[in-house]
Amino acid sequence: MPALKPYTGGDAVNLGSGIEVPIHELARRIAHVTGYTGRIQRHPSYPEGTTRRVLDVARAQEFGFRARRGLANGLVETVEWYRATLDRRIVQPQATALAQSV
Repeated sequence: MPALKPYTGGDAVNLGSGIEVPIHELARRIAHVTGYTGRIQRHPSYPEGTTRRVLDVARAQEFGFRARRGLANGLVETVEWYRATLDRRIVQPQATALAQSV
């Protein structure tokens, strides 16, 4: 399976679905998943900003990669993982400090 072989090429390998998502839509979805209720603004010096982004996933597909999750599920899983990882990093040092003080 090509995806398991080491990649020694110098070019980036983009992992994604290859489906275009407008930046404002991505920001709105991330806000929804994270519970952010503030205002989403564009930088004033770039009022139009990058309006669209789509990854070229052709190289990843050459290695046999295919996205198994859609954007919505991927965002939810990423936020859940990040929160669980962040919680461990915050709680673990505190627990270690408490155990050392006893």
